[in-house]
Amino acid sequence: MTLSAREKDSAVSPVVGVMLMLVVTIIIAAVVSAFAGGLSSGEESPRQATLRATYSQTTGMVIEHASGDTLEASKLEFVIRPTAQFGSSAENFASTINQKYLNNTAGKPWVSWTTNAQTVTSFNPGDTAYIVPPVHTGQYLQPEVWYRSATAQTWTISHPNNIGRSFYLELYDSSGKMIAKTEVVISP
Repeated sequence: MTLSAREKDSAVSPVVGVMLMLVVTIIIAAVVSAFAGGLSSGEESPRQATLRATYSQTTGMVIEHASGDTLEASKLEFVIRPTAQFGSSAENFASTINQKYLNNTAGKPWVSWTTNAQTVTSFNPGDTAYIVPPVHTGQYLQPEVWYRSATAQTWTISHPNNIGRSFYLELYDSSGKMIAKTEVVISP
């Protein structure tokens, strides 16, 4: 049995129709995916970074930008916040680290003590910031005074009773969005 020309042509039409529907479905899925993924959004994607930090009551704090985006130093805010190990009421307190206390690898402060000018402009992956400890007995590290009272010294990271406890180091941008957070153990 042989097919006539008319029967051969009628078999092509359903195949073309199925192919067209498949292409239209793929295009619609791609458009929906693009909008759902934020492709059309005019907003800048949030900055991301991974921090590693250590704190020693003897040598100070080391903050390493382990990975992520290059960050504009003038738009950063480092905050230390006590963990629950300091008691439930201590968790409500936090201190912002003044960038004048941050030094780069060469010992240069992020912000000049004399001119208040930003001297370190960016915090890049692989960069390290340092906070040196107080130089004389009885002086506590500036950014870690969480609460001023008769018992304030028990809430400071520099107090010897707090060795082994931890605090959070949080990094925010100028709009208040958190970029990174890491837990830091207090060592001697």
